[in-house]
Amino acid sequence: PFYSDWDDAYCEDLMRRLGIGWNDRIASLSYGNATKLRLILALAHRPDLLLLDEPMAGLDAVSKQEVFQEIFDAVQDENRSVLISSHDLHDLERITDHIGFLNRGRMMLEGPTADIVSRYRLVDSISAETTLGQFAGARIVSRENGRLRILLDISQSPLDTLPGRGIEIVAATPVTLEELFIMLVKEG
Repeated sequence: PFYSDWDDAYCEDLMRRLGIGWNDRIASLSYGNATKLRLILALAHRPDLLLLDEPMAGLDAVSKQEVFQEIFDAVQDENRSVLISSHDLHDLERITDHIGFLNRGRMMLEGPTADIVSRYRLVDSISAETTLGQFAGARIVSRENGRLRILLDISQSPLDTLPGRGIEIVAATPVTLEELFIMLVKEG
């Protein structure tokens, strides 16, 4: 009765798909099944905005896939939004269409997930200069014996500009959201 828009049929369908029985005792549910039950309760009234805090914490790979699928299905009608707060960036990279990085209460970076992932490269290089300074869109991640590892925002400094700065590219690889976050917040 608390939710006037509660959908019994949808709730039953979610319970069936996520393997939660009507006679299961809440106190005896495993951590993963208790998480699934919380998701069922959150989804069954078909909210316009779903706020999830660490929804995948403690779930095994199969349970994560099931929960991802239910969240994904819930937002398919384009009238519903899901805001997820999570430290598990690997999982978020697979399901989000927009992401924001918060560090110490400050938004560091936000935008469409695919754009952010495609915008950065981790460049392994050799540099003749030992005092190479920072330049737009570049952050030196490590430096050792003339070899540099650079996090490069290719929207600000395309790869083809590096040779003109005395940097020989050995490899340039895409980064994951987790790698990007770590490199952006890491000191020094």
